[in-house]
Amino acid sequence: MRFQGSGRPLTRDGFYTALGSLRIGPAELWAVLTAESGGFGFTADRRPQLHFDATLFHTLTDGQWSASSHDLCEGTDVTNHGSAGDYRAFDAALDLDEEAAIASASWGIGGIAGFHATSIGFKSPFTMVAEMISAEDAQVRALTRRIAVACADDFLRDHDWTAFARRFKRRAARHDEFADRLESAYRRATRVLPDLTIRAAQAALLYAGFDPGPIDGIIGPRTLTALSEYSRVPRPLRGLFVGAGTLLRQTAVTKS
Repeated sequence: MRFQGSGRPLTRDGFYTALGSLRIGPAELWAVLTAESGGFGFTADRRPQLHFDATLFHTLTDGQWSASSHDLCEGTDVTNHGSAGDYRAFDAALDLDEEAAIASASWGIGGIAGFHATSIGFKSPFTMVAEMISAEDAQVRALTRRIAVACADDFLRDHDWTAFARRFKRRAARHDEFADRLESAYRRATRVLPDLTIRAAQAALLYAGFDPGPIDGIIGPRTLTALSEYSRVPRPLRGLFVGAGTLLRQTAVTKS
């Protein structure tokens, strides 16, 4: 499968390096990560989260492929389809013009558009995506570069969500919606921050075919259900589900 990688979740080092680079608090960073991608950078099949901009693809290719697919027509809002729908449209575009397709997609937990790659220090969109495939740490590094290049970090520190949205997502028409998501995510993060250990184990459950719910670092009902399903796996096979045992132990500590 194209663009499938190891899907390593965000580490403590990666998270705190980003905080130091932007000089913001954990809740501010989680607000951006959650508002942009729902809070996790990979799909269940270990591909980076992706949103495909059909209008941008139309522009970059001078509209030459629009007649071949409705999903590639100017004005088509593919981003409402979710990652699976976006990947279907992206794969169709990729077969027509690989460079334009990659530049027209937003990648990973930070939703960084391929066309921004060179402005944030990558040689090309290809090299940016190649790095993002491996780990969320790489995706968050790209996000911090994009925020810095857009000069949006002051707005983030000041909690000026509307100004941040307009600076960070200049092409988007729905700045107010993004600002509302940022504020809501920030308020949630000020109440409880995601636990990176739990979050990593939730990702392991997801990759193994269980459904832990949102990869949010919080043990909720769906995570507990996934744990119950995991616990019924024969013990000799549990080693196949790396990380799930860690979550079992963490759950026991949390409940005690």
